[in-house]
Amino acid sequence: MSRPPAFAGVLAWSELDNRPWHRALRGLGLAWWRLGENTKAAAVFGNGPL
Repeated sequence: MSRPPAFAGVLAWSELDNRPWHRALRGLGLAWWRLGENTKAAAVFGNGPL
């Protein structure tokens, strides 16, 4: 699943087809956090702009 560039909706966890997206986004956030990119990680986890 890929997200359209202008997407501003919600990808609900309850929708099974969205779960790979959520898992990949979590992995990206964790990778940035471990690399010390805290601003980018915070944006992924919902604490700022991406």
